[in-house]
Amino acid sequence: MNRDDDIFAGALDLPVSERAAFVAQACAGDHMLRVRVEALLALDEEAQGFLESPLTARRVATAEEKPGDVIGRYKLRQKIGPGASALRHPG
Repeated sequence: MNRDDDIFAGALDLPVSERAAFVAQACAGDHMLRVRVEALLALDEEAQGFLESPLTARRVATAEEKPGDVIGRYKLRQKIGPGASALRHPG
């Protein structure tokens, strides 16, 4: 592990309210190190809960969609395959 990773890992072990002080002390005035560690912490915060949100809560394409349809902020350009119907469990 490098120094960035060590400080990042140490910060993750602390309550959120204590992380800023820990990072400031651990970086000991190294501004670029602090920026990198804070960026890692911000990315970790963004990722929290990503896998916990159920897929059923999201809008997914169905067989009725066709090229040109819009799903959320995406526009379907072309059909590339049969989709989930080809993924049937063999049992």
